[in-house]
Amino acid sequence: MYSSKYVYKKTAKKRIEKMWKILFLLFSPFWSLKHFQFYNISSRHATLA
Repeated sequence: MYSSKYVYKKTAKKRIEKMWKILFLLFSPFWSLKHFQFYNISSRHATLA
């Protein structure tokens, strides 16, 4: 049984990830390949941490 605080944290994280994806999709046409690679590297580090 999960505590409500844990569930809230999980949903908040999902919401933030969704927000970042929307922002990334909005700004991706203006970004260079270098920025895209940096985004991939930083997201990979975030999943490992």
